[in-house]
Amino acid sequence: FYQTFRMDDGNVGEFTPVPERGIRTCEWLYVRQPRRRKLLIDQSADPLEMTNLVASPDYESLMDEFDRRIQKHMDETGDDWDLHLEFPPPDFLTHEEADSHLNEVLLPQAVLVN
Repeated sequence: FYQTFRMDDGNVGEFTPVPERGIRTCEWLYVRQPRRRKLLIDQSADPLEMTNLVASPDYESLMDEFDRRIQKHMDETGDDWDLHLEFPPPDFLTHEEADSHLNEVLLPQAVLVN
């Protein structure tokens, strides 16, 4: 099992955090987002992960089973899809702002240690 946030699905030039949950087995890689199945790879037949099978009706029952396993794991661990991130975070600093803060605030207050 894994959980992550991908930075995609936003408008051009925007990055929106989107939660993903997935399962990797010896044979399969399956990834879903809250409202859609995103990726199904047959690791045995496609080790380079070039062919996404998620739209193929031949694999519906397999993806249903993976969805059940993911939901069971989420229930057992208290995970949910409702974790939302504000991006950028409220205290986000650009590189320029951080550099300025370092040079104008932190370094002048630093104590030299010999």
